[in-house]
Amino acid sequence: MYDFECTKCAHKFEDIVPSTAANPPCPQCASPTEKVLSVAMGKVKKMSAKGRYYLGKDRQKKLREKAKKKGTALY
Repeated sequence: MYDFECTKCAHKFEDIVPSTAANPPCPQCASPTEKVLSVAMGKVKKMSAKGRYYLGKDRQKKLREKAKKKGTALY
């Protein structure tokens, strides 16, 4: 299951697709979409050109502080 975001109208939706399948078109406007990875701690912003997922700097900082308080390492 992946979350997708339309590149034209910014509509967000979920769909179950194989990891090797092409992204489905937007159900509202039929434009191309981008994968947006959902994680337990929150949503990742977007996928980079190299296929790596990243969080915004503010979110990274909050997650590191939270992990430090719990005594667990976060990358």
